[in-house]
Amino acid sequence: MTQKVYIDWNYVEKACKELAGMVRKEKVEVIVAITKGGLPLATIMANKYLDNPPIITIQLKETTHRTQEANYQAKRVDLISPLNSYPIKNKRVLIVDDVSDSGSTITEAVKITKKLK
Repeated sequence: MTQKVYIDWNYVEKACKELAGMVRKEKVEVIVAITKGGLPLATIMANKYLDNPPIITIQLKETTHRTQEANYQAKRVDLISPLNSYPIKNKRVLIVDDVSDSGSTITEAVKITKKLK
């Protein structure tokens, strides 16, 4: 069973500041926030620690479904809401999400973002 870890808002702020410090030298021009969880983090980083780049959103949902083999479950990422129409071509993009378990959601967000670049 997975153990739950509870964090307070000061920890979130500190983590956002640390991440922003790591990417600041890259001159982030656009943030893609994977909603719902990535939006608050993207907002904190953009407004407090980066040069206020625009934030665009994408909503993805990871689902698990059974395949024909009874003992195998496959994960699929579905696009719920596409990137809005802000132009990101030739811009430095930071993709932000709140959780990365399997990595499939962030992988799909990268694929979708690259298609627009």
